[in-house]
Amino acid sequence: MDGLVGSVLEGAYRITRLIGEGGMGAVYEAVQLRLNKRVAVKVMARHLAADQESLARFHREAEITSRLGHPHLVGVVDFGQAESGEPYLVMEYLEGEDLYHRLRRVERMPLETVVRVVRQVASALSAAHGQGIVHRDLKPGNIFLLQIPGEPDFVKVLDFGISKMMAAQTRLTNQKSTLGTPTYMSPEQATGQVDRVDHHVDQWALACIAWEMLLGRPPFIADDTTALLFQIIKMDPHPLAPHVPGLPPAVEQELRRALCKRPEERFSSIRKFSHAFASAAAGRDVDITPTPVQMFPVSPASAQFGKGATRVVNGPDSPASDQRSGDGIEVGAAQIDTQSIRWHRLKPIHVVLVVAGVLALVGAFLLFRPRPIAIVKLPTKSTPIVSPVIVTPIPPPPAPPEPEPVQPTVVAPEPPRAKPARSARPALPVRREKAEPPVSPAPQTKRPLIKEL
Repeated sequence: MDGLVGSVLEGAYRITRLIGEGGMGAVYEAVQLRLNKRVAVKVMARHLAADQESLARFHREAEITSRLGHPHLVGVVDFGQAESGEPYLVMEYLEGEDLYHRLRRVERMPLETVVRVVRQVASALSAAHGQGIVHRDLKPGNIFLLQIPGEPDFVKVLDFGISKMMAAQTRLTNQKSTLGTPTYMSPEQATGQVDRVDHHVDQWALACIAWEMLLGRPPFIADDTTALLFQIIKMDPHPLAPHVPGLPPAVEQELRRALCKRPEERFSSIRKFSHAFASAAAGRDVDITPTPVQMFPVSPASAQFGKGATRVVNGPDSPASDQRSGDGIEVGAAQIDTQSIRWHRLKPIHVVLVVAGVLALVGAFLLFRPRPIAIVKLPTKSTPIVSPVIVTPIPPPPAPPEPEPVQPTVVAPEPPRAKPARSARPALPVRREKAEPPVSPAPQTKRPLIKEL
């Protein structure tokens, strides 16, 4: 497979080195010429390109990986065919190591790291199960650990090549074939019960991997494949706690439930297994990070991305429904999920701000509301000028007291006026209607007193 190093695939990707190779083909490091970006190119083996079943699996991996669009699944960015006829996938380039080499290097991992890895793998597989896709070959070699600043051991789940689509109309394997890695194979896979293979087989495999991360070896070990499959089908694993100091007993209890021989006795979903495992490790009920809602185009096997796509919402435990193809978007369950997310985003600070705004409006209304205006009569000629009085409304008292008797006020009579001394006859009273302004006296002539009266 080294012959492709230095070549350019369809004028877009220059192959720089060989990363590794396996049964399905080889993986290369390449450079995307337009963006000068490192990518990984998975090229199918030449002798398998003519096999229709192997070619269909290769196309399925391209479709499933690009369809799910989950942060813990390796992203596929392009699909094509080399000049020599081999199909290839262009994926994001990953820097780190897979879990297989990590365990060979450190043998065991602390419980906190195991919980973090299990949670991320369960999140990715929960999204796949929501679309009716079962991985069927989960193992440490298919779990890649990235070292991202602020996020150590960021998980990427690889290789959906032999995955099973629950709603598929055709099968890529016959009824008697058994696919998977024996060490992490469930009893229904070991007995060849293809019809019973569902999301529970991925839960079994993840429990085996968690057991191996804690103990340094998987729960079932044998010298040959036949003896190994017999243990998987008939025997229970040896106790875990005596060999792992400080391990809470509830952790082994949850692992053994996920390793039940009958699928219906395991957890109803891989996400619930992850939640129970994390809670047992912490000694209390913990809330794991919800599965991100991803909306990515669903590409057909021909990898024509974006055209005729369907926007998919990945549910944690149930498949998405009510999808509309073409340029439409998903309705029904997607709308419910969106509304629930909006309500969950409501924080206490938002409530405090709303209450403060309401109180501010009420205070402004009370401060600037109209007040009653005091009516002041202007002075007239017959009323004396008094100071204006501002009348403010006073609420009536609830129970007015008894009025006290008012004592009559005695007004002293005015002293009598002195009578003029020049005339003995009584002077007639002068009737004055109103006070008139003083008028300068006009010069008068002497007249008789009777005329003046």
